Amino acid sequence: MAKTYPTLITSPFGTSLWAHLIEADKKFSELGDFKVNLKVGEAEAQGLIDQIQAEKEKALAFFQEEAKAEGKTAKAIAKIKLSDIDPFEEDEEEEGVIIFKFKRKAAYVKDTGEIVHFDVPLVDATGKTIPDDKKPNIGNGSTIRVMAELVPYNMATSGVGVSLRLKKVQIKDLVEFGGDGPGFDACDDGGYVPAGMDENFGSADDGGYSV
Repeated sequence: MAKTYPTLITSPFGTSLWAHLIEADKKFSELGDFKVNLKVGEAEAQGLIDQIQAEKEKALAFFQEEAKAEGKTAKAIAKIKLSDIDPFEEDEEEEGVIIFKFKRKAAYVKDTGEIVHFDVPLVDATGKTIPDDKKPNIGNGSTIRVMAELVPYNMATSGVGVSLRLKKVQIKDLVEFGGDGPGFDACDDGGYVPAGMDENFGSADDGGYSV
């Protein structure tokens, strides 16, 4: 069979949910996963849904042809079917909204035992890649879009499907997550500002978040 490569897609802008883009989520994996969910209105989501479903159909044909080329029986080939699991679902709390689920492994172990680490590039609203030391912690409610690969798979338990492998994230409007509880208002009479910080930030125009 000819070697195939994952299809690269860019999502519509939507609302971020449960982003783990700087520190990997290690709840289910020792090496961790980078992930983010994206809430998108049904109308805006339909194009990406159609791409995913078309890729599933292509993947089904590919795996069936692969099995045939390997000399599998007709009965075995017939068992290769589409999965009913998709990397998106309807939002149970908000009508007319689709939630897409993007994920990628944060690292993998080579045969030599070496651990290879990945990261997820973050891009500001101007298209500029954000340096690692300036990456914001994206919180729920941020407006983002995601670049990802449509990665086909064939599992004996669930069938042929497609996952959304996270590649990059662009931030349009940032709601930064803070893990230290409620914040303070600015002091009326001024006070301490760390060296290098701009005391008088200008308000952004319609362009969105930038560094």
